[in-house]
Amino acid sequence: MIARLLSSFMLLITVSAWAQMTITVANTPQLTPLRDTLYVAGSFNNWNPRDENFRMELGPNGYSVSFSGVAGTTYNYKITRGNWPTVEGSATGGFMADRSLVYQSGATETISVLGWEDIGGNPTVTEHVRILDSNFHIPQLQRNRRIWISFPPDYFTSANYYPVIYMHDGQNVFNAGTSFSGEWRVDESMTNELQNACSQSIIVAIDNGGGERLNEYAPWVNSQYNQGGQGAEYCSFLVNTLKPFIDANYRTLSDRSNTAIMGSSLGALISAYAAFSYPEVFGKVGLFSPAYWFNPEIFDLGENHDNLPGTLVYHVCGTNEGNGSVLEDQNEMIQNLQSNGYLSDELQSLDWADGAHSEWFWDREFPAAYTWLIDCSSNQSDLIISKDLRLFPNPADTSFEIQSSGDRIVSLEILSQEAKAVRWERYFEHLYSLKQDVSELNSGVYFVVIGLDGGKRYTFRLIKK
Repeated sequence: MIARLLSSFMLLITVSAWAQMTITVANTPQLTPLRDTLYVAGSFNNWNPRDENFRMELGPNGYSVSFSGVAGTTYNYKITRGNWPTVEGSATGGFMADRSLVYQSGATETISVLGWEDIGGNPTVTEHVRILDSNFHIPQLQRNRRIWISFPPDYFTSANYYPVIYMHDGQNVFNAGTSFSGEWRVDESMTNELQNACSQSIIVAIDNGGGERLNEYAPWVNSQYNQGGQGAEYCSFLVNTLKPFIDANYRTLSDRSNTAIMGSSLGALISAYAAFSYPEVFGKVGLFSPAYWFNPEIFDLGENHDNLPGTLVYHVCGTNEGNGSVLEDQNEMIQNLQSNGYLSDELQSLDWADGAHSEWFWDREFPAAYTWLIDCSSNQSDLIISKDLRLFPNPADTSFEIQSSGDRIVSLEILSQEAKAVRWERYFEHLYSLKQDVSELNSGVYFVVIGLDGGKRYTFRLIKK
């Protein structure tokens, strides 16, 4: 008798478990954060946005959770990512009315999440952009931050490893919908201007902290504004928390020669500080319209920090930004770096009369900065570093050619990447094209410095097979 009752009880439990109703989210928006968890909150669990009993598990058909209810009862619900600010919304990220279902044992309710209220709709990102995490923890500052990531077009169809660029003010890097006053269009640049001319990179963009931006992007306290002083902790987060996570979870080339950091304004200030403070981590730094004035202590750091050979530093600003003060500061930093032992081939400094302290300017200048900082070679077309000057083929086997359709070529230098020692130095009588034999060079990366009429100099990064 007892055995029969126990058997009936177990059968009841089994049937009850089988008879649960399932909610499945078959589709989510592209910018659904990769590391976020989905939950169901509804009238069946007191609208708890983070109920672990209603945590959805990712499977072959999407995110799913099963639950017990009363047959024929109508339940209202919504999908969240753990709290109400991250609740699902309309396709444009606006408010969406509660969903409803009629409970049926064993049935599956399949839905699609159209948008998230905290992310918004109509993003201006390419298909390669994702949000890594909406609340990535910064233990050094006890804060959380949204992190974006852009993958090379062939990342998910190859086994390749890639350089990584870390960028600040992540709201402005990829998406106009989250930007303050326009985006950099970095993802568009990578897939348009740069895709066939340069090796691709993983781009990691960290949102600024809003009201904490001045504090985090300034290494020293600015007494006038009484803000700043948390830059060291922020850079420690980049180096000791975020970068190890990225390297552990994605196919990255993690050495310093394949790790860059970029930013504009105060983002350039903190990028310079990071590169100078961690030269063993960041081998390349892109500095757009640097706000060095906020922390003039950065000049001493640039002149006196321990320089590792091969660090590449790229500066660009508008000639009249801050009535010329931004350019003056940029030039002072260049002089300090030269005093610290930087070679001319490790430094690039540009200023443009039409340049402005604005995203549209940094958007325009990003491809040139990327081309100069990152190994740019192509298996599909010649490498173009200037519309009037090209080097090909690159990679080179026994020789390469230089052609100029503008100013004439007056000099050529070839330097090794490791020691920066001059291997060849040649001068010409105003040529428009030349061919250089490199059959005696060992395989590796070299700098080819071309001098043109009028004092212009362009540096190519040549890969010797």
